Parts: sequence; structure tokens; C-alpha cells
Amino acid sequence: MRKSIVRKVFISIVSILTVTLCLQVFFQMTIMPKLYVVMKSRETEKQFLTFVEDYRNDVWTKEELNALTEEYRTSTASPILVLDQNLVIQNDRFFERMNYIVVESGNKRIKVLIGNRVDEEGRLFPEFAELTMFSHVEVKGGMLHGDQVMLLDYDLDSPLIQDEIHLSGTIVQTHYIRRDQGVYSYQSDKLLREAGTFFAENAGKDEEGTFRETETGLDIRIRAQEQPDQSWVIGLFTIEDISETFLVLNNYYIYIFGLQLLLFAMLAMVYSRWITKPLRVLSKEADRISHLDFSQESQVRTGDELEDLSHSLNRISKNMEKNIALLKEDAQKKEANEQRMRELLANLSHEFKTPLGIMSGFLEMLEVTDDNKTYYIQTIAEEIDKLNGLTKETLLLCESEGGSTQLNMEVQSFGEFVNLEKFERQIEEKNLRVIHRIQDALVICDARKIQIVIDNLMSNAIKYSPAGESIIIESLIADHELSVSIKNTGSNLSDEEMTRVWEKYYRTEKSRNKRYGGNGIGLTIVRNILEKHRSEFGVVSENNAVVFFFTLPIVQDEELK
Repeated sequence: MRKSIVRKVFISIVSILTVTLCLQVFFQMTIMPKLYVVMKSRETEKQFLTFVEDYRNDVWTKEELNALTEEYRTSTASPILVLDQNLVIQNDRFFERMNYIVVESGNKRIKVLIGNRVDEEGRLFPEFAELTMFSHVEVKGGMLHGDQVMLLDYDLDSPLIQDEIHLSGTIVQTHYIRRDQGVYSYQSDKLLREAGTFFAENAGKDEEGTFRETETGLDIRIRAQEQPDQSWVIGLFTIEDISETFLVLNNYYIYIFGLQLLLFAMLAMVYSRWITKPLRVLSKEADRISHLDFSQESQVRTGDELEDLSHSLNRISKNMEKNIALLKEDAQKKEANEQRMRELLANLSHEFKTPLGIMSGFLEMLEVTDDNKTYYIQTIAEEIDKLNGLTKETLLLCESEGGSTQLNMEVQSFGEFVNLEKFERQIEEKNLRVIHRIQDALVICDARKIQIVIDNLMSNAIKYSPAGESIIIESLIADHELSVSIKNTGSNLSDEEMTRVWEKYYRTEKSRNKRYGGNGIGLTIVRNILEKHRSEFGVVSENNAVVFFFTLPIVQDEELK
């Protein structure tokens, strides 16, 4: 039974959205609170260690240390204590975040921390109304190390308390702060209290610990670290319990989940119908192409991947149409190649037939007469040489077209390739002038095959040069290459001939006139060899001249070393 693509798309979209929403609810209810605690703990630890590093790497005056600790408190919203080896608090501005009075007794002024005797608005509770300016007071408390600060609410077991004392004197200063940050306003009081507990319980070892305050529900973390000079840095971090916040959000989110699911289902239905419309059009387009109908183009215009797919189908259609045309063209070329093969066979048959006929006739003459015996034998030898050359040229063509043929690369002086002794007779017969402009260099090549290239190009130049013309052999060093050219004057090539001159079996002269000779495979051999050498080669027709050229890599000085 054929299933509707609209239904498939709708079910897929709704399923994905449902799973996504469920994962969001699960993450919100279970992972997010724990993740918050982990991230908050890492951040506070990083900030604490950064402060410790700054403190440890310099020597601080009291003013500088107060500024450093206040900067830390401002950036982290957490208090910090610095104590020397005698447990004397060094950053005395720490007490500015606490309620205190200054009592003058004799010639000394003592800062007395009065704890929670002041409300959050900075006003004294009625039962402590006597703690006003210029009032005479008598109090008992614990003196911190350093004899500068006294606690009314104290624990004698705290290592921070030096002695229990009775103080009598006049209040000369009051410092009552407004606590407008809720429970966070009491962090300094908590740190002072917990620092004493830490030293009492941990005997001065580096430690960290977390506990929950029952009255506030906050997770309080204490971090203490001893420094190389036996001073201490103690920090307090408050991690808010947000589980109840997430619980409220989760209850709210469940209702939102249902509404979102309903809305997504409606949108998915509309979207699935909308998105499948161009798909149906593309399906028809693909079916038409499968039947080799290239008469129409897909007209999907959605501005997205579906439009890209439409363009791809159109390209496939055009490419298939083009490739079919190329196949037809290749078939025509194959037929043309077969025709050239037939022409080659005809040429080879003629080339073999002529010397064989001459040899047969001369052998018969030798049987019946002894006159001109030397001439007959010499002529037969020449015809045998022609047959041998034709056979070698055919074998060279087969070798040059072999895909598995490997080049025997070696270093050779280019000047050694230019040897004209083998062509002296043809040059003299046509009264040709050969000009050398050779800039010699060591080249990297298959010497045997490059010699074949030069011999074929030279033979070709001699063959197609009218009597009395010139052949110019030139080589120039340029850009780590040797550029070689062989020019023969007195002839030209048409545009078609320059395009097809490298083709197998192609001859610029269709006749079998001995003046031209050849069988259309010499330049094909040249092309195949130069292609395997990755050479840049070609032919150009100048004013009354034809130039064949190619390049070879030269050996650099460092390669010789």
C-alpha cells in the first residue's frame, strides 16, 4: 500500500518536536540545578585562586591590600580575609561591612563589633538604645589578635580570639550599616565566625568545605589556603539554592509543554503539505528524465535546498542530453578513426608493396645477368632499409601509446641530441641551410625517447622544406626549463592542419607522392612521448615558416650537489 509523503513528514516533524520538548523538560527538572552548582563552584574557585596568585606574587602595604580585597569583593560579591602568621586580620576594611562602635578607654580606641543589635535599616533595636554617641558603656567580649577589634558575640574556643576582656569607656564613633542585600549583607559576619571554626576544627590545614544554613537555605562554602609566608587567605562563597525556583518553573513548563505540542502539530500539518508540493513536482521531473525526455525544465522556486535539487535535475537533464550527443560524436569520430586506419593500411600496403616489387624485379635481373650487379644489390639494400624503418616506426607508435610503458629518466646534455650526420644526405639533396642556436643545458628525460622526438621533428622539417630553404634549431633556458624549437621555412599549415597534425594516421598531404613520404604516425609518436614527459609542446605557423616546439626540465645546481 502506497503511503502518503505528507503523512510521513507530519509524523516525523511531530515526533522530533515531541522528543525535543521531553528532553528540555528532563534537562530543566534534573540536570539544570546540578549544573548550576557545578558551574558556580568552578567560577568561585577560579576567582579565589586568581586572588591568591595576585596576593602571593607581590608585597602589599595595608592600603594596597585593602584595595585588593575590596576589588575582589566588588567583582565576586564575596568577602575575603587575609591573616598573618599570628592570625591578625590584615585587611581591616573588612569590618566596614559590619556594625561596630568605637570605644575610647584611657588612651586606646577599640573597635567593638556589636553583631545583630542593629536592624536592616541601620537602626539600634530598642533594648540596645544605650549604644549611642558619647554614651558610657561597660562591655565584655573577646579581643581579636592585634588588640584592635573586640567581639561582643564570641566563642573563646575560636583561635581568632586572643583574650576575654572587660572594656569600660565612652563611645566616640558608631558605624551602623543598612543591609539592603538580604542574607548576602551578613556574609562578612559569617566569614569571621566560620574562619574561627575552621582554625578550631582543621588545625591550620588547607581545607574547603560546604554546609547549608538552615535559616536561609543557602549553601555556604569556605575555602582556606596557607601561603608560603605562613599567612592565610580565607574566602566565603554563597551558592543559592535554586531548586524551589526550578520546581516552580517546571510546574509552569508542563502546561506550556502541552500548548507547544498542540501548536507544533498544527504547524507541522501545514508545513508538511507545503514542503511536499515541490517534492511531487520534482518526482514528475525525475520520471520524465528517466524516459529520456529532456524537452522541459523543472520550475520549482522555493529558495532552499529543494530549488537546488530542481537545478540539479535540470543539470542532469542537460548533461544527459549533452553526453548522448557526445556519444554520437564519439561514434562518428570512431568511424573517422577507422577510416584513417583503413587509409593507413592502404598506405602501409603501398609502402611495403613498392620496395618488395623492386626487390623482386632486381633479384630476377640478378639471376639472368651480371651487369650492374653492384647497383642491383645496393638498391635492394636500400629498399630493405626502408622496410626496416617503416617497421620500426610502427613499433614505436605501439610503444608510445602503451599505458604501462615506463620512462627511463636520466640526466643528459641537450647538445648531444642534436646530431645531423644521419640527415646529411637529405640536407644536401635539397640544398637546405641548417642554423644552430643551441644554449646547452643538462636536462632530465628519457634520452632514447627524446632522441626519437628530435629525429622525427628534424625528419619532418626536412621532408616539408622546399629546396634551398632553411631549418633553424634553437634552444633557450628560461624559468628552470629548456625551450626547444625546430623551424623550417618555405611552408605553412592551415588552422585545421595545426589542430589535427598530432592525430594518428593524419597526413597533410593525402597523396602517396615520394616527395612527401611518411604514413601519418611520426608526429603522433612525438606527441605521446612529450605527454609522458609532461612537456609543454605545440606547433605554430608563422609567415612562410612552421615551428614545432617543446620544453624539458633542466637540472639545478643544488640537485647536482
